[in-house]
Amino acid sequence: MSSTLTPHETWDILDSSKCKSYLECPRQFFYSYILGWRYEGANVHLVFGESWHRLMKALLDEGYTKEGLLAGLEDATNYYFKYFTVEDTELNQPKTPDRLVNGAMEYIEKYKFDDFEIIHTEIAGTVPISPTRVIHFRLDANCQDKRGPFILDHKTCSRMGPTWEDQWTLSIQMSTYLHAAAALLENPKNLRLVVNGACFRMKDTEFKRVSTKRSAGMMLSYLHQINAVFDNIERDMEALDKCSPEAPVMECFTCNPTHCEFRRCAFKDFCAIWPNPLAHAHSVPFGFKVEFWDPRSLREHAKEVVKL
Repeated sequence: MSSTLTPHETWDILDSSKCKSYLECPRQFFYSYILGWRYEGANVHLVFGESWHRLMKALLDEGYTKEGLLAGLEDATNYYFKYFTVEDTELNQPKTPDRLVNGAMEYIEKYKFDDFEIIHTEIAGTVPISPTRVIHFRLDANCQDKRGPFILDHKTCSRMGPTWEDQWTLSIQMSTYLHAAAALLENPKNLRLVVNGACFRMKDTEFKRVSTKRSAGMMLSYLHQINAVFDNIERDMEALDKCSPEAPVMECFTCNPTHCEFRRCAFKDFCAIWPNPLAHAHSVPFGFKVEFWDPRSLREHAKEVVKL
């Protein structure tokens, strides 16, 4: 490439997380997924979230039983301690192994009367969004109750309220899951998605399930939107190929300054001083490492891998 970047195999592998990042800020996408820059060390929110996912999977597979609880806690804590030590837990509050144990028991008590059938857990793969494109996904659980089929998606958070609930209505991630589930189940009627939320605060834990669905028209709108994101990423990649580190600015993957107003971005300081990041692309900043996210890695722990 004339931009002097060495292509990476993950650049063309897209999932809803990558697409969401691009929509939030193309420059953030560039740093995260084209350069692969990540903070050094483990992200406690991501590690704890995956630990909770593993715990939930065991409870769904084996039921809200002692066996299911113990199996889930073993898998969850083993995963947690791959990234953190016992000494780290004090700094990681409230996302610690102890809270996994307490949270699991509280979850079982709250939902002990669940009355739905588990069809599948942990399905990963690809689903077409056009005749020439696929998007990668992982479904936590495919379920069935009296109202019909639904997808159960586990989420952890630190704050739960109207904003947290409202985000799922137009979430590109949830639309991707519904699109994949519709293909998997061959376009079932009344398909919906239930966000299985667990909020871990310093003093307590709260659980809430939020149901969301899409009309046929909204799913068509999703396909238009997701393909537009793919189009824009491809256009920026083509422009990147023509960019030079000696140019005064990088004329692709532009910043979205409004994104910086709402939360602290890992790359905000770089955007403030580097009009052309390509001039610095081969010097990984202090405190960062190179680690490319590959959506295909979701298949490693999936019970079933599909190509829809």
